[in-house]
Amino acid sequence: MGLRAADFLTRVRDVLKRRVGGLLELATGICFVGFFVAICLQVFARFVIHYPVQWTEEFARMLYIAMVCLGAAVAVDEHSRLSIGLDFVAKRFPRGYRLLTLLIDATALVVLLYIALGSYNRTVRGWTNYLPATGFRWAYFYLPFLIGSVMLMIYTILSMGATLLRLGGKEVPE
Repeated sequence: MGLRAADFLTRVRDVLKRRVGGLLELATGICFVGFFVAICLQVFARFVIHYPVQWTEEFARMLYIAMVCLGAAVAVDEHSRLSIGLDFVAKRFPRGYRLLTLLIDATALVVLLYIALGSYNRTVRGWTNYLPATGFRWAYFYLPFLIGSVMLMIYTILSMGATLLRLGGKEVPE
């Protein structure tokens, strides 16, 4: 007997959560710690010993961007999206709410595709160029945009599939 669509979506989400979600959370945490250490080092060097370290600002900026891009995927995976005032609509008009959710997810998917293509292009171009202070490749600066946007697209597609199933009257776990 074939796998039901709702069961398939649940299994895919579970596998992503176990395999990829943990890595994203770990990478986001490492970026946060690195960001915090770089900022503390910069403040200490600049204001205590009066000898600013050149690479800390660039390094902190890279880690902050990576933390935000990867953390956004973690937040969407954890269903931590901001829903401003839509609870009223969801309770009163569940079908309309689901249609609105589908429209929002479709719009987000288009934007994420644009970000993914742009960041892929910049990552490929940046492979031969280096950041001035750290000496890292520019590609490392754009790679979190690519990883984060691809993961967000995957989670958005899964969310859209669950919404479509709910519109069809199927029970899909959150």
